[in-house]
Amino acid sequence: MIVPTADRTKASVLVKVAFRELNPRILPEMSAKVAFLSRDILPEEEKPLKAVPASAVITRGERSLVFLLDGDRVMERPVRTGRRLDTMVEIHQGLDSGDRVLLSPRKVLKSC
Repeated sequence: MIVPTADRTKASVLVKVAFRELNPRILPEMSAKVAFLSRDILPEEEKPLKAVPASAVITRGERSLVFLLDGDRVMERPVRTGRRLDTMVEIHQGLDSGDRVLLSPRKVLKSC
């Protein structure tokens, strides 16, 4: 169920949604940036996917890389990327659930 309410003074739209499965990290009154689909979802697109912000992916020649935080160390990990999804990039291979990805590795690596 989606119930939109526009607020011109804040240039925002309040949308109330109901989740199929509730994640305990989602709390009342949280906000989110949302993009609405421009077309219907195809059956093969309904399965969950892994994606990271485009700023997290570094390209070196033909290789795409992300940098992971492992304790107090940063590790380089090759990934196979897929579609660009607005500000995100789909990751087909190379990341596991729970991996801690540096979102802006260029900034971190320049300061080292």
